[in-house]
Amino acid sequence: MSPAFLVAGATGNTGRAVVTTLSELLKDNKTFAGYKILALTSSSSGSAAQQLARLPGVEVIEQNWVEITAEWLPRTPRRQSFHRLTQRTQPLCRRVDIPARSSPCRRGPNVFTQLWMGPAAGLIKTFRETGKQEPLRLMASEDAAVGPIDSNEVGVFAAHLLATEDISRYNKAKYVLNGPEDITGTQIVDLVEKYIGTKVENVIFKDMSFIDHAASQTQQSKNVILSIKHAPETAWDGKCGVATSSQEFLEIAPPKNTPADILKNLLGDN
Repeated sequence: MSPAFLVAGATGNTGRAVVTTLSELLKDNKTFAGYKILALTSSSSGSAAQQLARLPGVEVIEQNWVEITAEWLPRTPRRQSFHRLTQRTQPLCRRVDIPARSSPCRRGPNVFTQLWMGPAAGLIKTFRETGKQEPLRLMASEDAAVGPIDSNEVGVFAAHLLATEDISRYNKAKYVLNGPEDITGTQIVDLVEKYIGTKVENVIFKDMSFIDHAASQTQQSKNVILSIKHAPETAWDGKCGVATSSQEFLEIAPPKNTPADILKNLLGDN
């Protein structure tokens, strides 16, 4: 079989951008001529998977990344890989040449702009439809500046790393990724008020109630799901601002999409 790049979780929030960007980068790349991009997904019949399958050099494989085993990996030819392995499957990383990792905060989880701004978009949509307000439940704290990043831009950065000819500089490295602009909870409220033309009536900062709902619905460990409530604490402490971004990230694939840009996109106002 021909050599390939392996992208696990290819239809996820970062994986799609990895595959799309990598396909574009490899078009005129002589070093990786003939390389395939193996895009792993739990459902090859889904619309996202079908879109990826139409890209040059991409082969979609139905394989849930959380079910990958040490026995499965050697059967798959690859040069480099991007994955979202959980901590309990960390030893599998040793079987790939360069696990391209990404984390927008050194001691915290990913803070994607789509998630950070989602409740704001929800309130605006409801107000436009009904003229009424629902409580604005924000994960953000009132005044801690956070640099949330567009999940697609995480994938773009990973794709550039994978397409690098000499990967020794990046091997086993960990990078801090943030968006181009900090935003506080208060500033999110200000954005919402500009859209709806009136004051937001009820704001709940540091809201993680959606995790309780997720835990009540899961068939898996409720304790694991509930532990996610602690995920934003680093951000609430003001330690996830844009100033913490790794220089390599800013040089290779600097982020462009601000929270205001993503909010506009979520509303379909582009």
